[in-house]
Amino acid sequence: MNPLKFLSGLALLATLAPVAVRAQLFINLSPASVIGGSPVFFDSDFDTGAYQAGNIFNQQTGSVDMSPQSGNAWFPYEFSGSGLMNRFVTIDLGEPTVISNIEIFNSNQLDRGTLNFSLSGGNSVQPGAAENGRDVGLVLSSPVPLLASTSLTYSTANPVVGQSFAVSNPTAYRYLQLLLIDGQAQLPVSGLGLAEVRFSGAAVPEPEEYAAITGAALLGFMAWRRHGQR
Repeated sequence: MNPLKFLSGLALLATLAPVAVRAQLFINLSPASVIGGSPVFFDSDFDTGAYQAGNIFNQQTGSVDMSPQSGNAWFPYEFSGSGLMNRFVTIDLGEPTVISNIEIFNSNQLDRGTLNFSLSGGNSVQPGAAENGRDVGLVLSSPVPLLASTSLTYSTANPVVGQSFAVSNPTAYRYLQLLLIDGQAQLPVSGLGLAEVRFSGAAVPEPEEYAAITGAALLGFMAWRRHGQR
């Protein structure tokens, strides 16, 4: 083997190491993963705070049973009562993660369902501006689009059927922001709803994993060199 080619390959490996990822994984979230968001309907019997949308992460495995209505997260229109809703939920993944897929289970209620949504990522958050006097928690400081104005279908079926969308951005982000843009046109004008949201992706290797990758390459080069000097 040409030593220059080997060294060039080693240099390329070192360049790619910072963006290397682990094997594909399902990201198991919980209601505690929600760190911000637009207020939900405050008069519902399952709202316990200013931005409690965590019940869209309470059925992360298996079928999504919507027999109890509290399995939804219900968001109202803008408080002015007109225009686009633009409801959002901010999510903490716990560590920088490359998102490859989002699966959304739309609300199956007769008066609340989401049509278009978008997804953004970021690695820093900041307090959001209060909405109608209510705290909205944290929002992305510098959102980067991952999915833009993607449409959901609507059905009253139960269990709710998940709809999957591929995310092609290979950058790792710790925080995600799901924006619910508008509702299904055929439903009464009362708000938006979602039943469950699930993510798949791959976490970024820890620094020691980088060292292992680079170390293995160096050992391989040294063994090759010793063999060539015989």
